[in-house]
Amino acid sequence: MPITNMRTEWKQGVLRTYKTDTYETLAVDAPVWFADDFMGSAVNGDIWASTGVNSGAAAMSAETGGLVRITTGTADNDDLDLATGLNFNSGDGCCMEFRLRDNDVSGMAWCAGFSDSQTEAADKIAIMHGAVAAGTGAYLYMDGDSADYIVRGAVVNSTAAGTAHTAAAATTDAGFVVGRIECDPTAGVTDFYVNGVHIGQSTATPAATSDLCVYIGAINREGAANTLDVDYVKAWQTGRA
Repeated sequence: MPITNMRTEWKQGVLRTYKTDTYETLAVDAPVWFADDFMGSAVNGDIWASTGVNSGAAAMSAETGGLVRITTGTADNDDLDLATGLNFNSGDGCCMEFRLRDNDVSGMAWCAGFSDSQTEAADKIAIMHGAVAAGTGAYLYMDGDSADYIVRGAVVNSTAAGTAHTAAAATTDAGFVVGRIECDPTAGVTDFYVNGVHIGQSTATPAATSDLCVYIGAINREGAANTLDVDYVKAWQTGRA
């Protein structure tokens, strides 16, 4: 039976193979390629640093294909940061893709992308509604406090967030979101995709030569624990093997 749901395309000088039904990137011929499908028995501490407030934790969840569940503490604004090492660089065309879902869009916020910091202060994640942490990065994020539950993308440089580009449709409880961020330092732009749809382009990239980690942040927005399930994370950059 022929495979009909896979395509290839050239993006930023590399060949990318992806699935047309789920928008998942399967392979990229980039010099630097990172992927975690969360298939182990525990979160790999050699890859991920985890910092939580109160009882916030990240642990593997039984799910076909692998999944890590981030569970927040029970108090309002309890948060958890999950990050790799600072292995990427803004000057090398870094890109990131992820698939995740949260259990309650009105009761929590999340962000995923590249950050120059592996952790944020207590009760904060790198970017959320009306608040941007100090530093540099490029993120997709959703915040229940925005009351519209729409995924937004923005580049942050020195605590200033650029124009937020928004997805056309709001997220729903337990609905998976596939997000992709593509930083192109040559063109000086960053593109944001949600579920295969290009939601906008920032006329900025993270500040030149910034060392960046792959970062996922989850924060509670009510007085009850909530969960963020991450199916996979993939990241690559076009320069410096």
